[in-house]
Amino acid sequence: MFGSMVRRLWRRPWSLALLGGLVVLLGAAFFVAGPGGSGLFGLTVGGCEIKPDTQCAGKDLRESDLRGANLSGANLSGANLYWAILTGANLTRANLNGADLRGSNLNGANLTSADLTADLTGANLIGTNLTGAEVALAEFDGALFCKTTWVDGSRRTTPGVQC
Repeated sequence: MFGSMVRRLWRRPWSLALLGGLVVLLGAAFFVAGPGGSGLFGLTVGGCEIKPDTQCAGKDLRESDLRGANLSGANLSGANLYWAILTGANLTRANLNGADLRGSNLNGANLTSADLTADLTGANLIGTNLTGAEVALAEFDGALFCKTTWVDGSRRTTPGVQC
């Protein structure tokens, strides 16, 4: 039975592509949630293993989809996170000193006590928690704040923005 199915698929290249896509989807389903609840636990992106306390200084993670990733305590100093999707990511106590976070999406991310001496020009910080973060030398030009919890626990919203 299996042989006849393969022969039929072989005659229809488009069905092989569909089957290949299904295999990819099934393979993706095997990324189970690890500690912290991220389905990305243990995945390697741009030479960086996605897990708490990972050492990814200077890694190129630009435009990576790291939604919900648990990178608490991670060393991401000097990392390129340009236009990265970090929606809902846990970056508690992460070292982002010198990181490029321009245009990144940090919607709902937790950056509590993170070293955010980084470039966040044009970043989406809607609902982001920055409690206790180091932001004195951070660059926030054009960043979007909406119900963002600031370093001191107060709420910030970019003037003129409807939340």
